[in-house]
Amino acid sequence: MLRSLRIKNIALLKSQDILFKKGFTVITGETGSGKSILLDSIDLLLGGQLTAGTRLFVPNKEMCSIEAIFSLTEPLKKLLKNLSIDYENNEVLITREWRFNEGRATSRSRINGIFINKNQSLQIRNSLIDFTFQGYSYKLNSPSQQLDCLDAAGHTLLGKVKSQVSLSWNNWVRLRDELKIINNKFDLIKIKHQEMEECLDELNKADLTEDNEITKLKIEQDRLVNSVTLKSSIEKILFILKEGTDQIPSLYDQLSLCSHDLKNLLQYDNTVETHNEECLNLLDNFNRFTVSLESYYSTLDADPGRLEEVQIRLNFLRSLEKKYNMDLSQLIHKRDQILEELYNIDIKNTVDQCSKKEELARLERDKNNSLLSDLRKKIAQEFETNLMKALRPLGLLNVRFKIQIDANEPNQSGSDSVRFLFSANPGEKMLPIEQIASGGEMSRFILALKATLAYRETSKIFIFDEIDSGVSGKVCEAIGKLLKDLSKNGQVLCVTHQPIVAAAADHHLCVTKSVNGGITSSNVKDLNNLSDRQKELAELAGGEIHDASLYAASLLEQQVA
Repeated sequence: MLRSLRIKNIALLKSQDILFKKGFTVITGETGSGKSILLDSIDLLLGGQLTAGTRLFVPNKEMCSIEAIFSLTEPLKKLLKNLSIDYENNEVLITREWRFNEGRATSRSRINGIFINKNQSLQIRNSLIDFTFQGYSYKLNSPSQQLDCLDAAGHTLLGKVKSQVSLSWNNWVRLRDELKIINNKFDLIKIKHQEMEECLDELNKADLTEDNEITKLKIEQDRLVNSVTLKSSIEKILFILKEGTDQIPSLYDQLSLCSHDLKNLLQYDNTVETHNEECLNLLDNFNRFTVSLESYYSTLDADPGRLEEVQIRLNFLRSLEKKYNMDLSQLIHKRDQILEELYNIDIKNTVDQCSKKEELARLERDKNNSLLSDLRKKIAQEFETNLMKALRPLGLLNVRFKIQIDANEPNQSGSDSVRFLFSANPGEKMLPIEQIASGGEMSRFILALKATLAYRETSKIFIFDEIDSGVSGKVCEAIGKLLKDLSKNGQVLCVTHQPIVAAAADHHLCVTKSVNGGITSSNVKDLNNLSDRQKELAELAGGEIHDASLYAASLLEQQVA
């Protein structure tokens, strides 16, 4: 609960301390007295945003501030622990102050003296306060927000299943993302495979077998290009070696003559035998040499088309080297490497395994979503009945309300789309409530909704600003009863102009306005005795003072609840 509120330099209220009590508290006062400013101060304290043109601060002041003491709830204790903020005596002090410089305002917030940012302030706000204003409907403007209301109604029954839905969703998302990644890799590998296969095909067709093939081809090319010169020279050499002329005997003839003369000398000196053998060896080597030279000479008569073949092959091999920026030995190595890599990659098997896991996770996700959807439909029927019971006494005798649950794309909350369908008048088509409900109808609907869900909002502070505007009689009585019931689960603060609603409260704060020396100011007074409350209720009732007083006394005696 909110225990106290201290404001300094805030509009009409100026500077004052206000104490609050548990239960149901109404705030009354004439129009323009500053009742809404009081609620706006609580809103601003907990991260609320100043709207354009708002004149909430006392002019010509360097600083203004709002601070409040709240009793701690279990959710708030947990939040403070997460924020590493200590507390004592089961209370927390929240402060927000503004400083002004050259027409600009800057603010900062603290909790128990520790500075907090805007996001942390809003987290604390959500743990503490539930605001409802006339025409307030933004919490019901989307299917997701209406789904949250339905789930709140069935929290006990849905809690475990929702947890399973969330876990199975997160598991599926993880496996889906993994499958996407592996599929992307597979696509890249398939492209790489295709490139590798094309390269391998080209290298296989090249029939690369020897690292030095280009060197050999160059030699052969040079020989073929110069075959005429080579043949002529070889012919000349063979002629000198074997044929000779009358003037110049052949080398063979000369060696034979030498061998013959050495053989004749043996009869004179047998030691010449060694020289004779050497000469015979020379003749033998000479014969082999001439045979080899003749064989080489015979190759020079090869097919003339061979030169073209050699040159084509050379150009092809050189183009391969240039294309891959590798020499022939590296190309042969690349071919062998591709062969090995192509047959060792088994990405397809990995894809299949991931795909099966994703499919199983998706089936598990859908099973849990289906179970949750069935439970929601069951809860929706009971929720409709309970909400209708709360709505009809609020002057909506012909109201119709239906929770429409449709299939939706799966997400972390399941696969349901929820819409609140509403009609307040006979013959009127039921439409989404945010499209058809008037401001007053929406305010009463939200009050009935909060009362129906009150057991889920235990320990919250419910703040209502003139939600009973434009209604009277039994409707006011019903509103007062709902607010009273709601206060059993949390503190309720309500600004009202209705005496019946005010009489139902446990406590009564009155905001009065006065003018002194041309300066208007307001004061918040706790009407803690019966006569003061009776007088204020009479003022709210209007009419003749005597009759109004009797009416007010009657209301307090009845303790409308």
